[in-house]
Amino acid sequence: MAFDRDSTLRKAEKLLRQGRLDAAIAEYLHVIEDQPRDWNTANILGDLYVRAGQVDKAVAHYTRIADHLGSEGFFPKASAVYKKILKIKGDEEHSLLQLAEIAVKQGLLVDAKAALTGVADRRIAKGDRRGAAEVRMRLGAVDPADLEARLIGARAAAEIGETPAAVSELKAIAEEFNQRRRPDDALKLLGEAAALNPADADVTSSLIRMFVAKGDFAHARTYAKTAAQFKQIAAELRVRGHEVEALEALTEASTLDPADVDAKTQLVRSYLARQDLAQARRFLSPDVAGDDPELLWMLAEMELRAGNVEEGLAILQKVVTAHPSRRDELVLLGCSVADVSVDTAYQVIDLAASAALANDEWADAAAALNEFVNREPGHVPALMRLVEICVDGGLEATMHSAQAQLADAYLATGKGGEARVIAEDLVAREPWERANIERFRRALTMLGETDVDAIIADRLSGQTPFVSTDLSPGF
Repeated sequence: MAFDRDSTLRKAEKLLRQGRLDAAIAEYLHVIEDQPRDWNTANILGDLYVRAGQVDKAVAHYTRIADHLGSEGFFPKASAVYKKILKIKGDEEHSLLQLAEIAVKQGLLVDAKAALTGVADRRIAKGDRRGAAEVRMRLGAVDPADLEARLIGARAAAEIGETPAAVSELKAIAEEFNQRRRPDDALKLLGEAAALNPADADVTSSLIRMFVAKGDFAHARTYAKTAAQFKQIAAELRVRGHEVEALEALTEASTLDPADVDAKTQLVRSYLARQDLAQARRFLSPDVAGDDPELLWMLAEMELRAGNVEEGLAILQKVVTAHPSRRDELVLLGCSVADVSVDTAYQVIDLAASAALANDEWADAAAALNEFVNREPGHVPALMRLVEICVDGGLEATMHSAQAQLADAYLATGKGGEARVIAEDLVAREPWERANIERFRRALTMLGETDVDAIIADRLSGQTPFVSTDLSPGF
């Protein structure tokens, strides 16, 4: 049966006139349950709860009404209801906070600050320091022109661990102070921000710039932690004619970031201008080396041994492209840097092989890799590359040798599945070669086959193709 709203309201009114307050409330509740957005009835119900001394229920109904009015943009009406709530429950925070928000939207900043200050004071009185700090943060956002309030808000954010927000606001206020020609105040705030987050590059950069501008290089250096920051100091010093100090700062930058080519370039050029060749060579870079093959070769080996592999390879590629005759030297260089890093050595060898392949010199490419794997027999990537080149270049004899080494490398690293595939291929090609059969046996054993001899015999009989159909572990 459809709900009869009018009848229910008449009944509620009769009950109310009869003094039966609880019964009237029950009827009004029926109306609200059927029509939750009946705000007039909700307001009446709130009033009845007040008369019945049920303050919390009254507040809940009034709040629902006020929140709705606020969301619809009826700010004066919403404010009136929130104030109504505060008359019956003076410490109702939600109403105070909403009044502050509405006041901000209406441009009534004084009212907004008063409401938020009231909430902050109540929270402090209750010992809720975090809650009070959260309100002070909101208070600081009310009026962008009130720098003192914003500063209080920023420090409140720091107090409760909202470090990113605190640092961001301190930076913004410091910029305002700078625009108002208050550099000392700006420096103080930037110092606070740096203490909160020493890794903030914008803060440290601003501090460095401002201290250098004041001629306070010592303080500027205390905030410099990265190569970029020391380069910034060096640039500022150079502009002011402090060349020696600028070189010291640039040297610090290069020490912090050895791969910073720009810093090294500046140092080399500066030392060359001062005819200090020994210092210039400390910071040798590709830009300084230019097209000189000897300097580039020296620089490449330095980079490789320092772990700057990409830089070293790029330099070597440049040299070999311009001077193809140095390809054999590249193989020797690759083998020599194996004492530092075998993987780096392989990349150099592969560079030599690629240079040979670019001229369709397959045998030379294989020879380069063969030289390397003879010195580093268990290097799987190099062996795989060698097999690939042999297959593409039709180098049958070298390929079988490389496959055997690759199978041994797989066995040494516990990769039985890969080893088995290669061993089967080797046995198929040279069934008389006992070393190949032994590799096959080791691979099968590693894979947990229960009857290794039977599998080997089956394969050697020619009755079964050398393609595994066993569902053994590892397949």
